[in-house]
Amino acid sequence: MQQHFIKLKMKKKLISFLNNKLLTLYNIKNPEIGIFERAYAYPKICEKLSSEGIKFRSPGAAALSLANANCFKFVIFAGKVREFDIAAGLYISSELFISQDDEFLIIAKTKQILLRIKEIIKNNRL
Repeated sequence: MQQHFIKLKMKKKLISFLNNKLLTLYNIKNPEIGIFERAYAYPKICEKLSSEGIKFRSPGAAALSLANANCFKFVIFAGKVREFDIAAGLYISSELFISQDDEFLIIAKTKQILLRIKEIIKNNRL
């Protein structure tokens, strides 16, 4: 069953449009891993992340990864990004640090990890 949510900024809760019940948005304060969607297409970036001890997984469920970005250290969405694919995830993640260009969307828990990921991508593109 597909869920549709709206964000209540002050209370950090979600409301299901299907049944109007409040759903708690869990905040993981110090996540240890990140998500890198489409990592298979960027082996040099994967190598650099690994060599710097930055743990990540690539589950292949971009919409879910973006919607749950607050649970991870970072989420990288690589490749062609269509606005309608990411709109809900960006809205839910609007309080996190976000950077987007033509090839990468990065959502990070902290500004420091956002800048670090951007630098790794900049220096390790194919």
